[in-house]
Amino acid sequence: MRNLQILLKCLILIDMNTLDEKQIFIIFVLEAYKKLEEVSALKAFSDFKENKVFSFLEDSYDVLHTQSLDYVVSEVRLLISKK
Repeated sequence: MRNLQILLKCLILIDMNTLDEKQIFIIFVLEAYKKLEEVSALKAFSDFKENKVFSFLEDSYDVLHTQSLDYVVSEVRLLISKK
């Protein structure tokens, strides 16, 4: 649990030039979900991992990155609530 929190904090410190557009998008959506749901980084990460949200966002990137953040997070919430 502690290792995940450290990892997420390290991602913030990573030079954004080392991440590709999909990775930046996924981190952005993860953070938005965390804030909206008012959950810890660990809980948000677990929700994404358990419900294959990371794969969903990566596979759907071409369409989703053109949508509003509210729309993308609502799709993520719908995906998580179905499981």
